[in-house]
Amino acid sequence: MKVIYSIALIFLITISTWAQTPSKRKLRPSDIYRMKDLSDARVSPEGKWVVYVLSRVDSAKDKNISNLWMTSWDATQTLQLTSSDEGESKPEWSPDGKYISFLSSRYESKHNQVWLMDRRGGEGKKITTVKGEIQEYKWSPDGTRIILSVTDTLNYDTSKEKNPKPHVIDRVHFKQDMEGFLDRRHTHLYLLTIET
Repeated sequence: MKVIYSIALIFLITISTWAQTPSKRKLRPSDIYRMKDLSDARVSPEGKWVVYVLSRVDSAKDKNISNLWMTSWDATQTLQLTSSDEGESKPEWSPDGKYISFLSSRYESKHNQVWLMDRRGGEGKKITTVKGEIQEYKWSPDGTRIILSVTDTLNYDTSKEKNPKPHVIDRVHFKQDMEGFLDRRHTHLYLLTIET
């Protein structure tokens, strides 16, 4: 059901954006920097709000910047929740609907960490200090814990070495689109108690 709400929200925002186009003109190459991408829409437990990620290209810094936004279901209120250059992703509502969690590598963190913010506003608070890469996370139904899927860190960085180590290929599926060479790192599950 939440997937249907997410698709409906994306459709409505896309239609409203197209409807606001003032006049027709030819597309220019620089217009690609004005395009925005909406993803990870999540409906609040009571069904009155939707939090989502809005991404844009910063041409001066040559990177994508993703921030969290929240809109009411009737589209009468829209609020920007975050504005950091490091970007945020994968927002989730707490089961009681009071908090929004998200992943971010703010403040020069090497890897994404889970952050928690009050849905009414205020600054996010980092609640994890994981050394690996957090791939996914989910709230427990009672809202007291979060389960984390964490991939081990890479033990070496060949890009910084003068004589980089070769990639040892010992299987058929050794490379993946969007990931590059596959390594033998493992993914583990961790249970985080939010209060402690």
